[in-house]
This record gives sequence, structure tokens and C-alpha cells, in this order.
Amino acid sequence: MLRTVGPEQAELVASWATSEQEARWWAGAPYPVPPSLVSSWADDPDAHGFVLYHGTEPIAYGEIWDDADEGESELAHLIVAPDCRGQGFGRRLVRSLVPRAGFGALVMRVHPDNSAAQACYLGAGFGRVDEAREAEWNAPQPVRYVWLEYTAF
Repeated sequence: MLRTVGPEQAELVASWATSEQEARWWAGAPYPVPPSLVSSWADDPDAHGFVLYHGTEPIAYGEIWDDADEGESELAHLIVAPDCRGQGFGRRLVRSLVPRAGFGALVMRVHPDNSAAQACYLGAGFGRVDEAREAEWNAPQPVRYVWLEYTAF
């Protein structure tokens, strides 16, 4: 079940990044990720955070960023609890978020070294955007991300 995230979950969600590398890939932040950073993401009126539950246990977190000017939505800040990884919950999170996106165009960016996340998202119906768009979208970015778009609409 997917539920809107509450501020009381920030500490738990922040703890799911278990290394400096995961903190950088997921939050662009130092390790450990401060819960206040996770809480602050809710301050953006165009960002919508969700927690995926397995029974009563919160097991994954993700956001949808809606951009009315571009007419697109972006999935962001996706992470699965460490003890739940490798069991298909990342794909389940993505598939649960897709119908909640506010616009027909749906994209996401992934750190180029995060091959596990890339495989998860490709398996959930995303495909890599063409090289020209990827270069354009990466121009203002601090990292040359792998950009994906949802192709299973």
C-alpha cells in the first residue's frame, strides 16, 4: 500500500541511506542523511512524497515532482529499506507511483554508477531517453545523470 509521507517518518527514511555513496546518490547529501533534509522536501508544493508499506511496515520512499510549465512529472528520491532490497519492492514502488503522476510525460534521473537502480527502473517500464535530450537535460546538472522516461503508457 502506498501512503502520503508524514513528517514523523523522516528519521526512518533518512536512515535507509547506509553509506556515503548511497547518501550522495539518493539525496545529494553527506552521510548520514539528516532527517531535517528529508522533512524539508515536503516544503515544495510541487513535490509529493510517498511511503510504500508491506503490511504495516514502511519499506520504501519516493517522490513525484510535478512541473506544470514543462507538462511533465519526475520520480525522485526513491529508496528502499536496506533489509528489503533485492526483493522487487523498488519496482513495486515505481509501479505504484506512476499512476499518481500529474502529467502524461514521466521522467527520472539516476546516478550513472547506480546500476542496480537503473535495472530496477528499466524493469518497471522506463527506457533511456535519446542522447541529445540527455545531454540537454544534463547541461545544468552537477552529474551526468542517466535520464529515463516511462514508456509503458
